[in-house]
Amino acid sequence: LNMLNAVLRSRRLLATTTNPANLAVVRRYLSQAVNDTIHISDSCAKQIHHVNTSKGYNPPKLLRVEIASGGCSGMAYKLSFVQDVEEDDCVFEHEGAKVLVDETSLEYVSGSTIDYVKELVGSSFAVVDNPHAETGCGCGISFMPKEEDP
Repeated sequence: LNMLNAVLRSRRLLATTTNPANLAVVRRYLSQAVNDTIHISDSCAKQIHHVNTSKGYNPPKLLRVEIASGGCSGMAYKLSFVQDVEEDDCVFEHEGAKVLVDETSLEYVSGSTIDYVKELVGSSFAVVDNPHAETGCGCGISFMPKEEDP
């Protein structure tokens, strides 16, 4: 699906302009299709299914991962359930469970794993193993991006 999203973005870009400089952008989108991915753990997929079943969501909702400015370390993860896919969303799927990430947020979380973590203090969805995070907060909700990232 990520490859499809990149191809669709590329086709939209080519259809809206005749500028040859956009070829570089199209190449970037296609290369991102190979490199930009979100891993969804088995426990995350299972919990997404559980939430949809237990709350009676029909059609099932999708887990949205967004990045916002703020939090203890500068950037914060925001995870929520939504019904609709926006035009700039990339859709990732594992075992039928779907996770959405908008294009801007994907720059900060590509290569990460979305997990469902159970700890003594509670359970929650979490972004783990983020290769774009220089440091993270103990709360697990915020991070400081590496210098070369957006």
